Amino acid sequence: MGNGKEINVRPLTEFEWRDFTDLLNRVSYWELPSTVDEILPEDGAAWLVDGLRAKQYHWVRRRVPNEPYAEICKHLIRLSGLETAHTLYLP
Repeated sequence: MGNGKEINVRPLTEFEWRDFTDLLNRVSYWELPSTVDEILPEDGAAWLVDGLRAKQYHWVRRRVPNEPYAEICKHLIRLSGLETAHTLYLP
């Protein structure tokens, strides 16, 4: 992984947490396979989301995320408030 140059930490509000967990449920995050066979782009980007629910650890990594998984990634970027070039990589 790359060297992070900025750390951005803040607690989520109850609404933000509920909105995010609703999104995870809508896109069936907990049922997604951790990896899939995919054509890998040359840029090296990977999108990894991991979580813990009721002592169940789950992670999903995609090099080329489909729309539902991309929505999770975009949602987390919006919550972070960071400026990114994610529109180059996410649908």
